[in-house]
Amino acid sequence: MNPLVNEMAPKFQKFTQQMLNDVEFYVKHGITSAMQIYPLLHAKFPDHPIFKKDLYNAIQKFKVGQKNTTKNDAVNLLYHLYDKKQQNPEWFFKFQLSGEDR
Repeated sequence: MNPLVNEMAPKFQKFTQQMLNDVEFYVKHGITSAMQIYPLLHAKFPDHPIFKKDLYNAIQKFKVGQKNTTKNDAVNLLYHLYDKKQQNPEWFFKFQLSGEDR
């Protein structure tokens, strides 16, 4: 048997569930660069081969799930003001973008 079977066989190339959990954690907390995640995974799982293509796919999988849930203070404020306006017809607020965001 080939001594490099652990590196070459596709079933050994797949990410373990723990590795996927770690990638999901990093993406949810703002680390979405493969260049940042790769050394972290490599340090935690030194005996498991990590191929960049598999890492890119895992990051993208979790990024897509994150897209609609990303909010910031400005968005939260606008939602709050809009809810107040819906509750009370006397409420008024005007939303205007400036610069290139128009």
